[in-house]
Amino acid sequence: METELIKEIQTREIPYEDLKVVFPFLENKINLENKLEMEIAEVRMIDSLPQLSHFQNIVRLKDTTTPLNKDVLEIHRDAFKKLYLDSVAMPQATGNYITAVKIWLGLDVNNKLKPLFQPICIQKNNENDYLVHSNERVYHYDNSKTNEEKFQPIAITEVEGLKKRYRKGMEIFHLNETVFRNFIRDLDTEAVIYPFQTIYTLIFDNLEANDCVTLRNSIATNRQSGNLDNKHSILLYATKAVDKEIRDFRNKYANRSHLCPPGSIEIADLDLF
Repeated sequence: METELIKEIQTREIPYEDLKVVFPFLENKINLENKLEMEIAEVRMIDSLPQLSHFQNIVRLKDTTTPLNKDVLEIHRDAFKKLYLDSVAMPQATGNYITAVKIWLGLDVNNKLKPLFQPICIQKNNENDYLVHSNERVYHYDNSKTNEEKFQPIAITEVEGLKKRYRKGMEIFHLNETVFRNFIRDLDTEAVIYPFQTIYTLIFDNLEANDCVTLRNSIATNRQSGNLDNKHSILLYATKAVDKEIRDFRNKYANRSHLCPPGSIEIADLDLF
């Protein structure tokens, strides 16, 4: 007689009681959001992670042999406060909602990725989907400022120029193709969305390791099948040390981001607790 082994499904909410001690501005705010499942977002930090090792084979700059850097930007943990407070102050931050940041992919005149950050509020629309509401402010990261002021507003004309340069300057090896092709609008990724619940849990789990969150270039995985998808994505991590596997974000990436497009207006597969 064979014995069936059933893997226990583990769940984890954000560590709210600890978060509000380290980040007092989260108190009586982030706990009011629809709770997300944190464990689903964890990705082990291993050298051969397919999302990273295949990146250069899927995403590249046009008309140059210079590869994109592995890491895009390192953000001090105190800087996120400004973006979060913008998001939670939006009129849609009531009832069934989740605060988040949309990270737009931009390219500067030196062919360096320049991410742009837009606070958003994701509000439940009906039983199965959420609507994405965008704050009017868009920020870039200015290392010359103090930690809490590193996110500085950027003019919309400059935002659109950086986004357009990214679309014009990138090539993607699309699924079922045999060569790199130009960026396809409404198919390829222009931005990724990360909830603040995920960001602050990642930071808290790594307080002793680092005081920054790093954006790392990757390709996406299909949220349903788990297979690799030939789309530009971003992983977040807060420690550079690789250690034993444990049940939280220490020495792990945060993923389960949402790609835009598709799904830039509606989100239907949030990892609710």
